Formats: sequence, C-alpha cells, structure tokens
Amino acid sequence: MKYYLKSINPALNKLLLCIITVPVLLFPSSSGAQEPAIKEGRRGRLTIDYKSKIDFVAEARKYLKKGDIPEALYNATYAVSNGFDPYDSYLLLADIYRASKDLKSEAYSLEYTVRHAPNDRLKKEAEKRLASVIEAIKNLNIQKSAAAVVKNPDSLNKILRLGHTFERFGSAEKAETQYEYADNLGKNIKSSKYAKIRLYLKNGRKNAALPEVRDFFNLSPDDTTMVYLLAYNGFNLTEIKELGYSGGGGLDMRRYNRTYADYYYEIGYQQYLQEKLDQARTSMLYSLSYFKSNSRAHFNLGEIFYKKGMFRESGFHYSVAYEFMPADYEVGFKLAKSLVMSKSYERARVVLKELLKIDPHSGDYAAWLAKTGLTRRDIERMGYIDVNSPFYKKPGRKKAPAAAGQPAGPENLLKQPPSGLNSPFYQTPQPINIQL
Repeated sequence: MKYYLKSINPALNKLLLCIITVPVLLFPSSSGAQEPAIKEGRRGRLTIDYKSKIDFVAEARKYLKKGDIPEALYNATYAVSNGFDPYDSYLLLADIYRASKDLKSEAYSLEYTVRHAPNDRLKKEAEKRLASVIEAIKNLNIQKSAAAVVKNPDSLNKILRLGHTFERFGSAEKAETQYEYADNLGKNIKSSKYAKIRLYLKNGRKNAALPEVRDFFNLSPDDTTMVYLLAYNGFNLTEIKELGYSGGGGLDMRRYNRTYADYYYEIGYQQYLQEKLDQARTSMLYSLSYFKSNSRAHFNLGEIFYKKGMFRESGFHYSVAYEFMPADYEVGFKLAKSLVMSKSYERARVVLKELLKIDPHSGDYAAWLAKTGLTRRDIERMGYIDVNSPFYKKPGRKKAPAAAGQPAGPENLLKQPPSGLNSPFYQTPQPINIQL
C-alpha cells in the first residue's frame, strides 16, 4: 500500500488534502460556538447562571397564567428559597395568593415585597397594594362580625366580638359603641365592663376608666384578672385596693410584680429612645425593684451607664444581662468593652476568650484584647486567627477518624471469620463431664 501512495502524483495529494479539510471547516466544533447573551431583567442585567439554574420565577408565572395554582406556588417557593430576586419572588407569591383569594398570605408576601423593593417607585406601589389588601381584610372581618350580630342582636358574645374587631382595626369609637350596647343589655356582666375598661386604658382615658373599675369590683371584688390589667397600666396594689379590690382571689404576686414592672420598663425604654437618659435610668431601676431578673432592663441600663461614662455600673448590668442571654454575642462584647474601660482586664480577657471560640477571626475582639495589655502572640494563643497575615494557611480537610475494629461485611470475611453455626470455622462444643 505504501508503495502505491508513493506513485501518486503530488498534485493529486493536494486535492485529497482539500477534500479532507472541507468538512472540518463546514462543521466547526462546539467550543467555538457563540455564547448565549445574558438574559435581561426588568430592572437591569441579571447575574443568574441559567445553565445551572432554572428560572423558577418565569416558570411560576407560566403556571399562574394557566391557572395551575399548586405548581405556581411550588416554583415560587423554590425561587424564594434558592436566592432568586427577593422582590420578584415575593411579588409573585402575592399574585399567586391573590389568585387563590388568600388575603392574609397576600398581605404577608407584600410586607416582604415592600422590604425588598429596589427603588422608591416600586416600594410605593407595593405599599399602596398592601394598604388596599389590609383594608379588604378589615372590611371582611367587620362584615362577618356584623352579620353575626344581625342574626342574634341579643347575643352579648357576638356584640363584644364585633367591638373587639373594631378595636383591633383601630376604630376605637365604634368599638366603644358596641361595648356600651353590650353593657346596657347585661348590667351585671363583667365581660362588657372589662372590655370598656381595657379600651379606655389603652387610649389613655384613665379618668373615664376609674368609675368603670369601681363598678367592676362591686360585681366581683376578688377578680384578679382586673388586678393584672390595672397593674399592666401602672396601678400599684394600694391604688387597686382603693378602687374596690378585696385582696382575695389567690393573687399571684410574682405575676403581678412582673406585669407592674413591664409598665415602667416600657416607659423607660421610650425615654431611652428619646435620649432622656436620666429619666430612663430612674424608670428602669424602678422596674427592676419589682422584677430583678428582667434581662432587657439590665441591658438598657448597661447602655445608659456606658453612654454616661459610668463603665463600672454598665459592666454590672451587662454581666447580669449576659447571664440570661449567653447566646447574644453583642451583649458579651459590650460587657467586655465596659470591663476594659473600667480596667477590669482579667474579667475582660475571660469574656473575650469565650467570644473568640465563636468567631476566631474577629479583629474587634483581638483589638480589645490588646487594650488589656496582651501581646500579639498572647492573643493568638487565646485562639485568634489573623486571616490577613502572610503566614495564614487555610485549614485543610480533616480526615475521617478510622473506625474502631473491623466492620461486618463480605470484604472482611477473610480477615475476621464470621461466627455462627453456618461458619466453616464453627466447632461443636464438647459436653462437660460432671462428676457426682
């Protein structure tokens, strides 16, 4: 064969070479194919890798147009949980819930849509739609409660439920009208009086509530439910007894003290937000006199004392809060800073060392450890890892520990013979001779 090829004309060789290379030019390899263009979104270029990820938002929209709510909901939920655009995903969920007439779920989805809106225009549109959905929920609830009252106009429970619906949606005057109507139907019914008193106190109408409280205790002088309600609104036990409480009914003083303390804590917290630090400190300390283990009050007192430069006092309250909230690393870090500022270096090192176990790469923890007088080597010995160091090495994968003993399986039969009657190594036990 090779002798035959040598005898072929060189011109014919060139012709054969051209015939072989033509198909290669006509059918280029896939590696030279043009990459598909990046898909455009409504608000700009998306960075989603469509080769490895399905566009679940688009798929859900297709199913929604077809009226297939379960499949649309499945794809939309998958889009939310797999990192797709949160605005598009939650807006899609809101559209799906609107199609299924689930107003509560639609409102819930729209709240997240507002939170993740990329610009003010889309945020205002979502807020407007959310307000209309909330108004629709309100009207449906009121219509439902009102229809029940129309069917049973003498039912105190249904009248009170209608009043509570008005109160829940912010219609205090209409709620008061229903409570008054219920109270006139049954003069000796505590529930209608309790609802009126709660509404008055909620809206700051203390003077209007006092005669109603006296009437309530005339009906039931041992009712502790009213005592807790009054304590929640700042009435102390002496004032409550002056209003007609007899002191009986098995009052739980622990519950009373915590309820009464919460009232002053809320006052102190509002004062703290308004930067009225001295008034907030007084209210918080008074709250602690009734509920000493209130971690929120201790934390806020730590904040107040730290802002005022009283680091020893702030450290005390931070430490109490940290005992009740050991998983809150922000509280622990603030405790460590207050200890450093009050020159309690040993205690600060203990706290920061524990925090380094959680986050060994934190430069803030290392910086505050340095303020306690430790060297860089000391800080690294406590567990700090500087990822910016030129000597830093990423930890490699740890090998799985070797299994103790040989696992049972066919691959180990030669190494470890199986036990049992079917084993070729099994020996029949010999009878034991017993001499009598």
